[in-house]
Amino acid sequence: MFGSLPAVPAALVATLGTFALAPLAVAAPPKVTTKTDRNGTTTTITQSETSGNGTSRRQTTINRRSSSGRGSASTAAKKPYKLGEKVKVDWADEVHDAEVIGFSRTGWIKVRFEDDGREMALTLPPEHVWRVPEKKVTAADRKLRTWSSRNGKFKIKAKFVELDEDDNLRLEKENGETLVVALDKLSEGDEKLARQLADDSDLHE
Repeated sequence: MFGSLPAVPAALVATLGTFALAPLAVAAPPKVTTKTDRNGTTTTITQSETSGNGTSRRQTTINRRSSSGRGSASTAAKKPYKLGEKVKVDWADEVHDAEVIGFSRTGWIKVRFEDDGREMALTLPPEHVWRVPEKKVTAADRKLRTWSSRNGKFKIKAKFVELDEDDNLRLEKENGETLVVALDKLSEGDEKLARQLADDSDLHE
């Protein structure tokens, strides 16, 4: 009733059999190894990625000499970093924008950043982490200026008076009236400026 189907050439079958979907690249968590001796500390960070073309590895080695000759790590940041602070980091011969997420007992800094679309969480020595340069306080910042709330709904023209130990900001309006605002209610930029003005005031007392 039905005729026989034509035979598929063996060469075509063999060719089709060689085709397969290439697997997506899969990045393994970075592997961090640390070796300490009398000359200092050597940290090796290895990032592996597996794809259809095999496994590729990128390795970064950080050498930290010990000034004491015993390999002890310095806790050395002149001004301690804060959790959530935005910083720059040097990793794999590249500079990345990062966020501080913690600290080690040896004084190293835990940071989080993106590298080629992957989120990295590493612990780096202080010399590989630095602060984002802040805008310098000017005379205009001490005069009347517009302060904004974090949600942008509240704005007031006033000048900085002081920032107390409880992070309450005292401002003076154009008519001489003063008011107090909780620092965490201000926009991120105004909060940073208020802290700078407070630090600058302390230096000149």
